[in-house]
Amino acid sequence: MKKILILSIVSALTFAQGGRGGQRDMGKFKEKATARLDQKISILQEAKSCISAAGSKEEMKACRKSTKEKMKALREQNKKERSANKEKRIQKLREKLKKLESSDS
Repeated sequence: MKKILILSIVSALTFAQGGRGGQRDMGKFKEKATARLDQKISILQEAKSCISAAGSKEEMKACRKSTKEKMKALREQNKKERSANKEKRIQKLREKLKKLESSDS
């Protein structure tokens, strides 16, 4: 019961903190989202140029394969970043929980 209460307090504090630094966090979020979109756009523009320059079906296939590999690499990179961010959030919550448990004792 005690742990449930502590977890609910930590969750409430975490949610409440979102309001204080929200604008700053939103700015970071927008920058990262824009950067990801720019990367995708760059890959798609390269694909468009490649397809426009292709003279045969084999060259078109090579363009598609190249684009597919680049997009897959980008997705993997983004996935790693999300995992790292998730671990950071979990670590912060664990630290808050420890502080609450130690102050509760």
